[in-house]
Amino acid sequence: MCAVDCISACASCSESFRGNWPRDRGSYCKFVLHKEDRSTMDAVMVLSRLLKVKSNCFNYAGVKDKRAITSQHATAFKISADRLKALNDRLLGMTLGNFQ
Repeated sequence: MCAVDCISACASCSESFRGNWPRDRGSYCKFVLHKEDRSTMDAVMVLSRLLKVKSNCFNYAGVKDKRAITSQHATAFKISADRLKALNDRLLGMTLGNFQ
């Protein structure tokens, strides 16, 4: 999914639409999603529900096996690393890290 799709479909996903997104910061926060016994789509749905954003604010390459312990790179459109990191206390079977 490209940034244009996400901007038009996902006004609720970014702080920028409320005027809070810094101009010097990139539009995407890259992170590693580590999960156990969860599909990638299920993990993204949990993240979007907790952040109160649409699931299309998250991008990832491929889908990992549900019945395994996996790590994969993902991006979040205009969601800060601090917001993502704060979710770790509330996530079961998932951890977010390596924010860039």
